[in-house]
Formats: sequence, C-alpha cells, structure tokens
Amino acid sequence: MKSPSFPLIAALGVGLLSGVLRAAPQLHDLRVAPVAGQPAQMQLTYGPIVPDWIYTPQASSDLGNWAPLTSFSQNDANGVRTITDQAAGGARRFYRLVGEPPARMIGPSLDQFRNPNPKRVFYVDGRSGLDTNAGTSPATPWKTLFRLHSAGLRAGDVVRLARGCVWRRESFFLDAGAHGTAEEPIVIEAYGTGEPPTIADPRAHWDATRPWPGVAFGRDPSVAEPSSYIHLLDVRIADFESTGVLMSPESHHLVVAGVEVRRCGAGVGIVGAHQKVIGCYVHDGVMAVDTGNGSTDWGANGVTVVGRDIEIAWNRFVNCSAPSKAFGTDGGVVEFFGYVRTAADPSGWNNVSDDIRVHHNVAENCWGMLEGAGKVTNLLVANNLYFGGSNSLFVLHLDTVIADAAYDLRVENNTFVSGEPENVGTIFSLYSAKRGDLHPGTTLTVRNNVMVVRGQVIYDAAAIGTAFVHDHNLISLAPGATLGSGVDQWVVGATERLADPRFMDALGEDYRLAPGSPAIDAGVAATFPADLRGTPVPTGAAPDLGAYEAK
Repeated sequence: MKSPSFPLIAALGVGLLSGVLRAAPQLHDLRVAPVAGQPAQMQLTYGPIVPDWIYTPQASSDLGNWAPLTSFSQNDANGVRTITDQAAGGARRFYRLVGEPPARMIGPSLDQFRNPNPKRVFYVDGRSGLDTNAGTSPATPWKTLFRLHSAGLRAGDVVRLARGCVWRRESFFLDAGAHGTAEEPIVIEAYGTGEPPTIADPRAHWDATRPWPGVAFGRDPSVAEPSSYIHLLDVRIADFESTGVLMSPESHHLVVAGVEVRRCGAGVGIVGAHQKVIGCYVHDGVMAVDTGNGSTDWGANGVTVVGRDIEIAWNRFVNCSAPSKAFGTDGGVVEFFGYVRTAADPSGWNNVSDDIRVHHNVAENCWGMLEGAGKVTNLLVANNLYFGGSNSLFVLHLDTVIADAAYDLRVENNTFVSGEPENVGTIFSLYSAKRGDLHPGTTLTVRNNVMVVRGQVIYDAAAIGTAFVHDHNLISLAPGATLGSGVDQWVVGATERLADPRFMDALGEDYRLAPGSPAIDAGVAATFPADLRGTPVPTGAAPDLGAYEAK
C-alpha cells in the first residue's frame, strides 16, 4: 500500500467486489490495515465466520486478475478471522474475499446403480465410431444412438456413451424388448473424460423430422416385455420442447440417476411402477405447450409423475419456471396429474397412484413445489429445501379438473423460503368450484416444517375441514404476509411458532439452523433418519424443524 488512505479503498473493495462461489457470505467489520512495525505486511479482518463455509482471500494489482493469497497467516477469535498477508511488499494491492458455502445436499453414491460385472459391454462414440464396427470396445465403437435400437439389449448388458460427444437430432428408444433383472439390470452410463454424453434436440429414429424424448422407455406391440430393470446414468438431455426422459405406463423398475436435463419442457416423465429418479439436475425449463389456452398449456416442470412406488430424491431443480401466455409464469418441481388411460378406464381419471416419495431435493427459483390433479394415496413431500421461487408451493385441484380428486398428502421436515415479492401467492392452495365447500377424501398433514411466507399460508382450508392437520411448524411472516382469514385461516397450534428461524446465513442462501434457532429440537418423530446433508435425525433431544438438523 502506498498511502494511509488506500486501505480504506481496499476495504470497500473487499465488500463490493466479493468474488463469491455459489452464494455470498454475510460479512461485517471488514477492515484492511498495515501491520504495526511490518510495512510489507497487511491484515484483512472479517466476520462473523459462518460454520463450515470456506473463505479464500484473494489479491489483485489491477482489479482484473485475482489470485489466492499464498503467503499468509490466519487467526480466529470470537467469530472474527484475521488474515495477515505476509507478501504485500508495499505494492498497491486490492483484496477481496471468496466465500463458498457447504454443500446444500449430500446424497448417496450412484455407484449402487452400476454393474461392476457386466455380461456384455457396448461402446458408442459420436466422433470416432462407425455403426459397422463391432461396438464391443473403445477402439471399435458404434457411432449413432439409433444403432442401439437394434442391439438386442438383455440382462447384464452395459452401454457406455463417450463423454464429450453430442448426438443431435438422435434419441435412444428402449421399446424393442430390452429388459434386465433385479440381479442383472441393463446399465447405460458414460465413459472417458469431459462433458456428459449429450442428446440435443432429439428426434425419433424412424422419422428424423419428429421430435422425440432424448431417452424413452416403452414396449413395441411386437414384443412381450416392456422396459424394466434399466438404469440410465450420467447422460445429458438438452433443448427439447417436451419431456427429456420419458417412461411408459407398463415400464417398471427403472432408475434415472445422475442425469442432467436442461432447456426442456419437463425433466423426467415418470409413470409406471417401482421407478426411481435419483441425483439428477433439471434446470432452465421451457414451455412445452404455450398457446394461451390454460386447459392445455404446460411446461417448465422438473418431473411429472403418476404411478406406484415412485421415489424422487436427492435431485437439484433450478429455474423450473418459464413465461407462459396463459398463466404469466408456469412450471414447478413436481407435476402430479393422475391420468392413465386404459381400456378399462377410457376416461383415464379413475387411476389411483400410490406411494410417491419426494424427498431430500433442492429446488431453486422454481414456480412451485407440487401441483396436483387426480387421485393419490401415500404422497410424501419431506426433507426438501425450496428457496427463491414462487410463494405458491402446493396447488391441489379438488374439483376444478375432475369432480372427485382425492389426495393423501404429508408435508414433513421441509424448509420453504419464498422468493416472490411480498403479498403474492399462497403456500397451500386448495382449489374448488365453490370456496368453502367441504370436499371429503383429501387429507393434508403439515408437520415439522420451516416456512418463510411472503403471501398467504393457506387458501380455502375449510375445503378439507378436519382432514387438514398441522403441528410442530415454524412460520416466519414477511411484512404484509398473513396466515389467512375466514375459510383460509391457518390457526397457529400449541406446538407451532411464529418466529424468525435464524438461519446460518440467509443472505448467503445457507438455510441451515444457527445456534439458538427456535426450530432446534422443536419437532416430533421424523420419517427419514437423516437430513438433507446426511446428518442423523435426531442429533439433539428431538428432531429439528425443516430440512436440516443442527449438529
């Protein structure tokens, strides 16, 4: 530093030029000052230190090129950290702080879905392959995804797609009888290094002009077996107007894990039985149908779901939201429309889905958590973090889509932080033709949640009467937000609180509970034994409220 006033300028630089990773730390008392008796050294002091964050001090001589400090000492005291730059050398130097929060979610390894002892292995490389090759080694790969359709995949087979490849206007349709077993599934995975194998702007293998999901599971009428016991891993689907990965009603025991879907109308279309969507990344959704007709338009969904024994877990949903001609904005994390048309049920609406578990997911800037129309039992939404998106989290159509919709929904141990402007939207919306009428058949249990509300908590609670049960929740009302009134009233129970949840760093989007949070040890028995980061539940005297258990 060349003048006594320059450290003050540098201090402003630390605050305003904070190069942040993922989220900005909330910092106070930022100071840069020379070290007494050591003119070649400078001290950077900042705090409070948020537990488990990684803070990296950086320096620059021109505000353009930044590099981490390499010669420094560090001292922590009372939540404040002091960094001594031992190589300042008297030269002009700017400082900034890079703060990286801990992982919001720590899920299970996807290796559990791989096959370490395959019977046959096929390789596909869109750059160097030839469909006339044997396809059985990295040196003799096939070229196109279409070639896989005639490969005759069977139990124990592994298909490996080369990283760094992009297959445009191709798709992978598993309808020719490909099926594995519980002991020997068919596995589709990546090999090599680089970007995920990508299917972009996909088209049908029988008609290059027909848009088709990047990966689809089904059954051609000429074969006896539908797609089953198949694991789809590691791939990326991009730029498709409808659903990126699509299952069929007959399919079962499918796993979609570690898959990225971007710029599609929906990430994964889940239907059938015993299906899993695990550890996927669905982001930047688009409208699938956008005509201005609210009865047909849809899009920007993370997943659509109908079926039995479905698990949707440890996924990341980002920007599942898109402009809509009919709705202004549309999208959301989960779309449950229980329509499955069969010969016995041509209307499609008598189908009853069962045992759908949406748990341990992170949703950022999405247009709601769940919208439903149809019939479902044992629908669980638990241990999810939802932040930055619409305040309209749950929309249940009681009789506005079909006359006798019925939901058995439990909402447990979630952290919901609305990102909409104040006084907009409702956390739980129960829609019916006549507000206040009782609609038997639907139950809603809300327990152990943390909810930061910017609009209204519930709309038309009277629609399900005593079948609406809520306890052990913490609600934080933003200015202008309400619990509702009249038929919309959420009456705060004896085990519930209106309070600030005291997050670790709300400005830094770190929604773990800080010491002293009223949500700590305030819950009752939880469904899952671990929180969103794998911390055991309970860790203290009782389960905490929300998606995170305090250590």
